[in-house]
Amino acid sequence: MKPIKPMPALIETVCNTIRQSMEKFASSEPFGNSQELTSRLVSKVSLALQQSIFEGARAGLVQFIEASDLEAETLERDGLNYRFKEADSKTFLSLFGEIAVERRRYCHWSGGASIVPLDEAWGMAGRYATPEVWEHLLLACSMLYFPASSFRKT
Repeated sequence: MKPIKPMPALIETVCNTIRQSMEKFASSEPFGNSQELTSRLVSKVSLALQQSIFEGARAGLVQFIEASDLEAETLERDGLNYRFKEADSKTFLSLFGEIAVERRRYCHWSGGASIVPLDEAWGMAGRYATPEVWEHLLLACSMLYFPASSFRKT
């Protein structure tokens, strides 16, 4: 894997994405001195802030992950040579919503399963939801209540 891209580039991506999203929101809303503060207005601004932060987080996360992808034309794994076949996109579910990550796929000449080193590197080979999402899902499932009466035979 390549060394991770410097944090200043990541910070710039996140900040620019948030700024663009909030500028888009501000240009679509009639803000001005005559705007009266209401709970509805605060809710709209809160939602716009949340969406902007999530957009920035998704953009930063994708950049951070993709920066570590290999650029090699061939790989050796378990005594077999794999050649670069294609770059494709895979969608993952992160805490900030779905992200599409471009990554390089490698195949052996005899066929069989391809390998995606980037997915392996961050523990997402064959997975859709990130560990953080699974943690939230498992917590939510642990809070479900099934009364004993629902398991009785009728």
